[in-house]
Amino acid sequence: MQTPLQETATWLNQRLTARELQVMKLVIQGLPSKSIAAKLGISQRTVDAHRGSMYSKLNVRGAMELAHLVFTRGMRSRYSLAEPDADAYNGSGQTQTSSLIERDYIAEQDDHPVR
Repeated sequence: MQTPLQETATWLNQRLTARELQVMKLVIQGLPSKSIAAKLGISQRTVDAHRGSMYSKLNVRGAMELAHLVFTRGMRSRYSLAEPDADAYNGSGQTQTSSLIERDYIAEQDDHPVR
């Protein structure tokens, strides 16, 4: 039996090419197409083509829907901007998503002063 993280990875790997997965990771991190192109050594136009293909295959309309889809399917820890803390792992080597979400929520609260 697969964990939710493994199920999501399998689901994405069945739908996207290796390059689309690379682009997806960078899109979720918030990078614009120009930066993704430079990082991957391809043209911006190629990145845009991969984005369009990826959005179509996953039935999303843009980067925000893509991020929401991936995060809600259990991949938050794999594609988050920051690496998870060592204490966010349990003994089986799987990331405990709830502790990562809680940590991110607390960090967001610190970033926004109360008005």
